[in-house]
Amino acid sequence: MLVAVFPQRLARAAGLTAAAASLLVLWAAGSGAAGLMHEQTASARVALGAGFWLSLVAVYVAWFGTFQLSRKGNRRWALIPAVLTAGAAALLVGSGLLTDLGLARELSSQGADFQAELGRHLGLSLTSLLVGTGIGVPLAVAAHRNPGLARWLLPGTAFLQTVPSLALFGLLLPLLARTGQDVTVGSALLSGIALLPVVLTWRSSRTWLKGFAWLLAIIPLLLWLTVLATVIAGSLTAVFAGTNPDMAGLGGLTAPLAELGVRGIGMAPALIALTLYSLLPVVRNTFEGLEGVPAAAVDAGRGMGMSQRQVLFRVKAPLALPVVLDGIRAAAVLIIGITTISFLIGAGGLGVFIQRGIDQVVPDLVLLGALPVIGLALLADGLLRVAGRLLTPKPLRNGGAPHAT
Repeated sequence: MLVAVFPQRLARAAGLTAAAASLLVLWAAGSGAAGLMHEQTASARVALGAGFWLSLVAVYVAWFGTFQLSRKGNRRWALIPAVLTAGAAALLVGSGLLTDLGLARELSSQGADFQAELGRHLGLSLTSLLVGTGIGVPLAVAAHRNPGLARWLLPGTAFLQTVPSLALFGLLLPLLARTGQDVTVGSALLSGIALLPVVLTWRSSRTWLKGFAWLLAIIPLLLWLTVLATVIAGSLTAVFAGTNPDMAGLGGLTAPLAELGVRGIGMAPALIALTLYSLLPVVRNTFEGLEGVPAAAVDAGRGMGMSQRQVLFRVKAPLALPVVLDGIRAAAVLIIGITTISFLIGAGGLGVFIQRGIDQVVPDLVLLGALPVIGLALLADGLLRVAGRLLTPKPLRNGGAPHAT
């Protein structure tokens, strides 16, 4: 705890203390489990107690203090110990230090199932994030250019967050079940004829005519997105789980959409719900990022002879990019967490182990599902933070970029 209040000159000592504390906690857990499991039966388990978790909190405080001190001085006093500690911890785990812990034994016994459910969790989360970003960013740009659209888009996406996930799953179940049985692949493709009015009215100056054309096209667009997202999620799940993608049903136009995975239970309703929940952070941050671009920068672009489209992509988009990426990062963390309950509608995911642990009163099974979810959320947050910094123009990295309100 004292690391957090060390003065700046002791940053090196803070890093070494945090590293030593991390490895000591890990070693104590492994060696303690080995001692307790000596001459025990294979069914015996050693669970992590309150002392371990309190020690883990203390280690977090130590690292937090280390990184806070490094910001005021040389960052290497935090980065170097962190990298070395991660490497040493990986070596300790690889050496079999933790194999006697109940969590490790549960992972060993659930190996194949764990890989499959982890693959489903990653496939659902990544696909939902990609689709949500692909829908949310263009909608936010359109709302930025059309104040009338913004008046209902932002409250609408906020309303979606208030709908309980289980209720949303229940509402989607009968609709998708009927769609998967009654609509074939060929009829879904044929429904694209409804996109023809959009093409014909693309350059029309009549706003009401464009709106009516898009209203006709919304059903086939949603249908295509659902099918495409389901196929992508199934393929990603197979890749992450280490199996071959199931391509059955993709070749027949007379096959019902249920053969592609569009059913009342399974991936389709989970993907729709997760995509809807991801829209609010993506739409809000993109819209506010564009709205927060300084007027002087826009005027400068127009003064250089840029068109409205050029101002959007060459001036506003680069300045708003940090805020947009923050919204995508928030959506990623949100989706990874909500995907945990997708197993309730047959979509799988790491929530399977949490429910299994609750049913069997096995805390280690609960941790087997919960800890990877926490790790995935932290990993996604960290990677998108780094990506946001790398994609932000250098003059804006140290300030000057607009911020969401």
